[in-house]
Amino acid sequence: MNSRSVVFAFGMLLGCQAEADPAPAGSGTDGTSTGAGTEPVDDTAGGVGDSTTPTGSPASTGGGSTGSGGSAAETGQDESTDGTDSEDAGASLDGYSDEFDDPTASEARWSFRHEIEGEDAQFAEFTFGSPEDDRARLVPTRGGWYGTFKGPFVFQTVEGNFMMEAHVVAHLRGDEGVPPAQPYNSAGLLIRNPSGSPDGENWVLQHLGMHDPEGDGVGVERKITRNSNSELALTPNDFRGRIRICRVGGQVMLTRQLDDEPTLTVSAEYELELEDEVQAGFSLTAWNSRTNKPDLSFDGDVVGVWDYVRYTRINDISACLED
Repeated sequence: MNSRSVVFAFGMLLGCQAEADPAPAGSGTDGTSTGAGTEPVDDTAGGVGDSTTPTGSPASTGGGSTGSGGSAAETGQDESTDGTDSEDAGASLDGYSDEFDDPTASEARWSFRHEIEGEDAQFAEFTFGSPEDDRARLVPTRGGWYGTFKGPFVFQTVEGNFMMEAHVVAHLRGDEGVPPAQPYNSAGLLIRNPSGSPDGENWVLQHLGMHDPEGDGVGVERKITRNSNSELALTPNDFRGRIRICRVGGQVMLTRQLDDEPTLTVSAEYELELEDEVQAGFSLTAWNSRTNKPDLSFDGDVVGVWDYVRYTRINDISACLED
């Protein structure tokens, strides 16, 4: 692997299609509109945020062993997952956090989902920063996260309770000042149980980018998948900003502060049965379709850019709203 960049030839998602209907959205507080052809229903976890369930969206499919990213046990961190106080709460997990200013160190830190699971890459280019641009950058081909489908995912395995934060830009290929135009082309963060199966995927993501160009348009996407059934919620807003996913035991909170927002706000709250060790990192979707299946006949038009990905030890889910 080159110390500056990792470039993959064109790859298309294979053997990952399933006849799953799009799942219902979580309940909302910001009052966004319902996606085309769908009915909003209450999220069983009491989701907080704006709810819509568009006809199409990114997806996830099974399998997945843990990757080579260092575990918290190896770094000597406290691994309490029951929400009790930990002496390490609030401490930066320096062994995990990445400012993308040292590509060689980044390559040693992160794992690629497609490599771990023996699949073709779903991106044409991935770069762990450079001396000229210390940001991670991913240019996808096609496919994404929804139901039993899965997409590009670069992760570390993290134990216990933690907060993961990134500043993300999901822009149109060739123009960083413009959002993507194709349906469900987005980038952000994802946490996932490593022991999934085709019918047993469990994960949560928060993405920015284009959703339904004929509906909610550009904004924030939240999605929880329980046993490979995805529930999607959308908020029309921006395609760049600061996002977080926080995990304390089986509690998961998503918060955001987009570039046009003054403070951190809650996007969603979920309950999800998570293993003590989860895969946590950055993800991307290039769905290209308004249906419950991706259009794999052409590449997406999104480019995902991550200024940093930082991990912090927490012991209370409310820390997800603290600066």
